[in-house]
Amino acid sequence: VLIDDKHNLVVAAAGSGKTEVLITKIAYLTNRDYNKIPQERILTLAFQKDAAQEIKNRLNNRYGIDEGSSEVRTFHSLGLKILSEAGKKPDLKFTDEENYSIHQQIFISKLFKIEMENQIFRELVFDYINSFGNPENEESPKPKEQKEYFEYMRNLRYTGIDGIKLKSIAEKEIYDFFKMHTINGKEIDIQYEKEAKWMPYVNKAGETEFAKPDFYFGEGFDIYLEHWALDKKGSNGKIPDWFNQTTQEYKKGMYLKKEAFREHDKTLVETYSGDFKSPKKFIRNLETQFLESLAKKYPKQEFVFELMGSSYLTYLY
Repeated sequence: VLIDDKHNLVVAAAGSGKTEVLITKIAYLTNRDYNKIPQERILTLAFQKDAAQEIKNRLNNRYGIDEGSSEVRTFHSLGLKILSEAGKKPDLKFTDEENYSIHQQIFISKLFKIEMENQIFRELVFDYINSFGNPENEESPKPKEQKEYFEYMRNLRYTGIDGIKLKSIAEKEIYDFFKMHTINGKEIDIQYEKEAKWMPYVNKAGETEFAKPDFYFGEGFDIYLEHWALDKKGSNGKIPDWFNQTTQEYKKGMYLKKEAFREHDKTLVETYSGDFKSPKKFIRNLETQFLESLAKKYPKQEFVFELMGSSYLTYLY
């Protein structure tokens, strides 16, 4: 209360008496014997309307300082006053403190829709959204023991832009890319690990199951995408150590799958984990490869990728 430097900063916890110090300071400045400060020269600001009213009540009841002589406002109220005195005519609904948060959200939503028409801004927004969804247990420490570590890595899951769980960061990038883009103005029908009824196989227990390629694109495309877990394309490629099978077993299954795609004349796009060192380059190459597959499958048509508009974000969230 008594410190009288040009700038004073008080840092205190909730309920510790900040408002009490504030009103006592005002009373002290306006009533002391030397260098007395006129009440009309003091501006008191609070964040909330209730807090401002509490300050007014205490000043009046305790020290006889009424609202007409000392100015107590919220930040928004001060802003409205400045605009009004400057000859501006602000939207009173928007500055109405009772409904400020609602009007603020409406204003931001309108501004967002306008800005989303800008291609660069739209790309930044989707990049930001795409940055979420890393492993759901990423904050937990990685086990040091090899067995526990392998189990930890096998159970990692990544969240796609619409909430779907995927098994690797590369699969998440692939899924989100197709979810955030259209082809010729239409949403892309991408399905994760859909059973391919035309690709049966017998499991280790002797039971018949159906293969689940990583991605299937329906709605006029009829294209499959397999993201192979090999660190490089070719015979020297290896899978991660934590997989439940050997590299040889994985490659055998991969070759059998490829042969089935060829036998059934299915269009297959392939990517490899080893190419994911640069995610942006990986996605650019995927985009080119996918368009080339479409052009080969449908030679009389043209296909163009376009980033989704703001309405898609409204649909998602």
